[in-house]
Amino acid sequence: MIVILPAVCRAGIVNGTVEGWVGYDSNPSLLSKPESSAFALCKLMLFREFKFDSPSMDGSLYLEGQFKNYFEMKDNYLISAGGNLSFPNSGSRWLPFLFADISTYIDKEKEEDESNNLSAGAGFDWIANSRLTLGAKYAATFKDYKEKAIIEVVVPPEFHNPTPSNPGNPTSPGNAGQQQQQQPQIITQAISRDDQIHTGTVHGTFYFSPEFSGDLAFEIERCDSSIDEESNDRTGAILTFSWSPSPDWETECRLSWEHIGYDKSDPDMKREDSIWGIGIEIIRYFEQTGLFVKFNRSENNGSPDLESYDQTVTQCGIIWSF
Repeated sequence: MIVILPAVCRAGIVNGTVEGWVGYDSNPSLLSKPESSAFALCKLMLFREFKFDSPSMDGSLYLEGQFKNYFEMKDNYLISAGGNLSFPNSGSRWLPFLFADISTYIDKEKEEDESNNLSAGAGFDWIANSRLTLGAKYAATFKDYKEKAIIEVVVPPEFHNPTPSNPGNPTSPGNAGQQQQQQPQIITQAISRDDQIHTGTVHGTFYFSPEFSGDLAFEIERCDSSIDEESNDRTGAILTFSWSPSPDWETECRLSWEHIGYDKSDPDMKREDSIWGIGIEIIRYFEQTGLFVKFNRSENNGSPDLESYDQTVTQCGIIWSF
């Protein structure tokens, strides 16, 4: 894709990070009856900043590859690339930006989750004062699943094949007695799946001190899927506290909640998910290298109970910047 910009662009040097993790996941597949596994992850990210002659425009591009190896399950891969444009205006409190990315996800354990993805959006931050920053963002995401989805379709008795005694009218008196004995049939179909997801986010960041800040974000999302059962509305909230007691240390604590309501479900058993989560991360930097530990816990109180699950992920690793 070629983008023509109304300003001369000067490319900076290519920077990057390499990350290596090891950890343990109590429920990688998010099942009500979990199967746990240890894992190792390797991630490479390259990024390049661009400066324009216009002081009110900055940009960057990135390329990222990730490989995750589960000891008790099959591996998965993620490759993504993208970029952003920001428009800082000296003396202005408004900081608008644009972003876009593409990615492909490969999962050898759950091939039905493999997808090609395209996302784009825009947003802004507003510096209200020295302690408070407010912002909003909109993103549109298009997911094209590589594997066809297998769905079950219930066929009522009146749509069954007519009997030879009266093939032209399956509801005629000659067939009435037989239809009373028939039961609805369940057949399976393989159909392509693609999702269109629209996400809106608003947030506020308050700086209690230069070292300690809190951020509260609210999200609302609509997913329109070619599989009616997967179309849903999602709302969520994330509260994050960040503390950097020194330039060499970063700590973060995150609390989250989200509710997902699905459009099409059994009238006697509406499908809903209510997910709570907590996360803690600690990073210690040594010049170009960083060591980190992470802990994440989530619980889904789903309806029906078959959709409920809980998951705990602990991991530690190293980051090298160049």
